[in-house]
Amino acid sequence: MRTPTHVGLLIYYSYSFYRQVLRGIRAFAEQRPEWLFVPVSVDRRRLRWRGTQNIQGLIAAVNTPVEVTALRRWSKPIVNVGAVIQGLSYPCVRVDNSEVGRLAAEHFLAKGLRHFGFVGHPRSEEHTSELQSH
Repeated sequence: MRTPTHVGLLIYYSYSFYRQVLRGIRAFAEQRPEWLFVPVSVDRRRLRWRGTQNIQGLIAAVNTPVEVTALRRWSKPIVNVGAVIQGLSYPCVRVDNSEVGRLAAEHFLAKGLRHFGFVGHPRSEEHTSELQSH
Protein backbone atom coordinates (compact mmCIF):
# COMPACT_ATOMS: atom_id res chain seq x y z
CA MET A 1 0.00 0.00 0.00
CA ARG A 2 1.19 3.50 -0.85
CA THR A 3 2.18 5.91 1.88
CA PRO A 4 -0.58 8.53 2.17
CA THR A 5 0.02 12.11 1.08
CA HIS A 6 -0.72 14.35 4.07
CA VAL A 7 -2.10 17.81 3.23
CA GLY A 8 -2.76 20.37 5.96
CA LEU A 9 -5.87 22.54 5.90
CA LEU A 10 -5.77 26.01 7.44
CA ILE A 11 -9.29 27.06 6.53
CA TYR A 12 -11.96 28.81 8.57
CA TYR A 13 -15.14 26.79 8.83
CA SER A 14 -17.20 29.80 9.94
CA TYR A 15 -17.28 31.44 6.50
CA SER A 16 -19.71 30.14 3.90
CA PHE A 17 -17.18 30.56 1.08
CA TYR A 18 -14.61 28.40 2.87
CA ARG A 19 -17.20 25.74 3.68
CA GLN A 20 -17.73 25.50 -0.10
CA VAL A 21 -13.96 25.22 -0.61
CA LEU A 22 -13.90 22.40 1.93
CA ARG A 23 -16.75 20.64 0.10
CA GLY A 24 -14.63 20.76 -3.04
CA ILE A 25 -11.64 19.35 -1.18
CA ARG A 26 -13.85 16.60 0.23
CA ALA A 27 -15.10 15.69 -3.26
CA PHE A 28 -11.46 15.49 -4.40
CA ALA A 29 -10.49 13.40 -1.36
CA GLU A 30 -13.30 10.91 -1.96
CA GLN A 31 -11.64 10.02 -5.27
CA ARG A 32 -8.11 9.87 -3.81
CA PRO A 33 -7.99 7.52 -0.80
CA GLU A 34 -4.18 7.87 -0.70
CA TRP A 35 -4.54 11.57 0.22
CA LEU A 36 -5.14 12.49 3.86
CA PHE A 37 -6.36 16.01 4.68
CA VAL A 38 -5.81 17.18 8.26
CA PRO A 39 -6.64 20.45 10.03
CA VAL A 40 -3.74 22.61 11.23
CA SER A 41 -3.64 25.84 13.18
CA VAL A 42 -1.28 28.66 14.07
CA ASP A 43 -0.20 29.27 17.66
CA ARG A 44 -0.72 33.03 17.53
CA ARG A 45 1.53 33.78 20.51
CA ARG A 46 4.59 31.97 19.12
CA LEU A 47 3.76 32.11 15.40
CA ARG A 48 4.31 28.37 15.17
CA TRP A 49 2.31 25.70 13.42
CA ARG A 50 0.41 23.04 15.34
CA GLY A 51 -0.46 19.65 13.91
CA THR A 52 2.00 19.75 11.00
CA GLN A 53 4.48 16.95 11.81
CA ASN A 54 3.65 14.76 8.77
CA ILE A 55 2.26 17.44 6.47
CA GLN A 56 3.69 17.51 2.95
CA GLY A 57 1.79 20.59 1.77
CA LEU A 58 -0.77 23.13 2.91
CA ILE A 59 -4.06 24.53 1.62
CA ALA A 60 -4.60 27.77 3.51
CA ALA A 61 -6.97 30.70 3.68
CA VAL A 62 -4.31 33.32 4.34
CA ASN A 63 -6.23 36.31 5.67
CA THR A 64 -4.21 37.79 8.55
CA PRO A 65 -0.71 39.22 9.08
CA VAL A 66 -0.16 36.54 11.75
CA GLU A 67 -0.65 33.80 9.16
CA VAL A 68 1.60 35.56 6.66
CA THR A 69 4.36 35.79 9.28
CA ALA A 70 3.95 32.14 10.27
CA LEU A 71 4.02 31.05 6.61
CA ARG A 72 7.43 32.67 6.15
CA ARG A 73 8.79 29.79 8.25
CA TRP A 74 6.91 27.15 6.24
CA SER A 75 9.19 25.37 3.76
CA LYS A 76 6.67 23.06 2.10
CA PRO A 77 4.24 23.76 -0.78
CA ILE A 78 1.35 26.16 -0.08
CA VAL A 79 -1.81 26.96 -2.01
CA ASN A 80 -3.75 30.00 -0.80
CA VAL A 81 -7.55 29.98 -1.13
CA GLY A 82 -7.96 33.43 0.43
CA ALA A 83 -7.93 36.63 -1.60
CA VAL A 84 -7.58 39.26 1.12
CA ILE A 85 -3.82 39.86 1.31
CA GLN A 86 -2.00 41.02 -1.80
CA GLY A 87 1.46 40.15 -3.08
CA LEU A 88 2.00 36.73 -1.52
CA SER A 89 4.58 34.59 -3.29
CA TYR A 90 2.68 31.28 -3.47
CA PRO A 91 -0.12 30.13 -5.78
CA CYS A 92 -3.61 31.43 -5.06
CA VAL A 93 -6.94 29.94 -6.09
CA ARG A 94 -9.79 32.41 -5.84
CA VAL A 95 -12.96 33.72 -7.34
CA ASP A 96 -12.59 35.97 -10.38
CA ASN A 97 -14.50 38.89 -8.85
CA SER A 98 -14.33 40.93 -12.05
CA GLU A 99 -16.03 38.15 -14.00
CA VAL A 100 -18.64 37.62 -11.25
CA GLY A 101 -19.37 41.36 -11.30
CA ARG A 102 -19.66 41.39 -15.09
CA LEU A 103 -22.07 38.44 -15.08
CA ALA A 104 -24.14 39.97 -12.27
CA ALA A 105 -24.31 43.33 -14.10
CA GLU A 106 -25.40 41.62 -17.32
CA HIS A 107 -28.11 39.75 -15.40
CA PHE A 108 -29.40 42.88 -13.67
CA LEU A 109 -29.37 44.87 -16.89
CA ALA A 110 -31.24 42.08 -18.71
CA LYS A 111 -33.88 42.25 -15.95
CA GLY A 112 -34.26 45.99 -16.53
CA LEU A 113 -32.42 47.15 -13.42
CA ARG A 114 -30.27 50.21 -13.95
CA HIS A 115 -29.12 51.14 -10.43
CA PHE A 116 -27.15 48.56 -8.46
CA GLY A 117 -23.81 48.21 -6.68
CA PHE A 118 -21.42 45.87 -4.95
CA VAL A 119 -20.15 45.69 -1.37
CA GLY A 120 -17.00 43.65 -0.76
CA HIS A 121 -14.22 43.13 1.70
CA PRO A 122 -12.28 46.39 2.21
CA ARG A 123 -8.93 44.57 1.86
CA SER A 124 -9.91 42.60 -1.23
CA GLU A 125 -7.08 42.27 -3.73
CA GLU A 126 -9.19 43.41 -6.63
CA HIS A 127 -10.37 46.97 -6.80
CA THR A 128 -13.90 47.64 -7.87
CA SER A 129 -14.71 50.35 -10.33
CA GLU A 130 -17.78 52.51 -10.36
CA LEU A 131 -20.70 50.92 -12.16
CA GLN A 132 -22.27 53.07 -14.81
CA SER A 133 -25.94 53.14 -15.74
CA HIS A 134 -26.87 52.20 -19.27
